[in-house]
Amino acid sequence: MGANDGDVGETSTARLEDVAGAAGVSLSTASRAVRGLPGVSERSRRRVQAAAARLDYEPDPVARALRMRMSPFVGIVVPDITIPFFGIAVKAAQDVLEEAGYQVLIMNTHRDGLRERDALKTLLSSRAQGVLLATYGGYEPSLRLPHVFFANFADAATAPRIALSNRDGIRALVDHLVGHGHERIGYVGGMPGNTSGSERLAAFSEAMAW
Repeated sequence: MGANDGDVGETSTARLEDVAGAAGVSLSTASRAVRGLPGVSERSRRRVQAAAARLDYEPDPVARALRMRMSPFVGIVVPDITIPFFGIAVKAAQDVLEEAGYQVLIMNTHRDGLRERDALKTLLSSRAQGVLLATYGGYEPSLRLPHVFFANFADAATAPRIALSNRDGIRALVDHLVGHGHERIGYVGGMPGNTSGSERLAAFSEAMAW
C-alpha cells in the first residue's frame, strides 16, 4: 500500500480524519499529503504517511467516485487579471483555498459581460463549490452555488461582498491635493459601469464641489 496513491475517502480500517488526528495535522493537509499535492511541508507529509501506514489507511474507490461528482474546486472570476490589484487578490485567495484542500479555476473575462456570463455558466455546469466574483458592469448572476462579490459588485446583489473604501480613498486624495494649494485637479478613473469606477467618480465630484 502506498500513502500517496489515494484520495479522500472512507476505508474499512480507518478514515482520513483518523489519519489527520494521528498525524496532528488538519484534514485538508492530510488530504493533500496522501494525494501527493503541493502546499504541504516535508515534515507534515512524512507524519501523514507514517500515520496512514500505522492505521492501515486505504482510500475507498467507491467513496472517491461519489465525491468526484462534486468537483473540489472554487472559481475566481475577474474582469482583468493584468491589473495588479486583481493579481494580488487572486494569489491571496488561491493560497487560502489550496490550504483548505480546494483547487482554483481562475477565469479572466476581459471586461466583457458576455464572457462573464459564460464563465459563471461553466462554473455552475462543472459543479464548482463556489465562486469569488469581481463582476463587470453591475451584473448580478442568478447562481445556484455559493458566491461572494469582491471589489466590484452588483448594486442589487444580496450575496456577501468584500468592498473597497472607494469614497473615503478619493476624498482623502482630494483633501491632500487641496491642502497643498492645488485647485485645478483632474480625475482619471475606472470604467463607470462597475461599482469601483462609479463610486470613485461620484466621490471626486462631491469632494470638488466643497
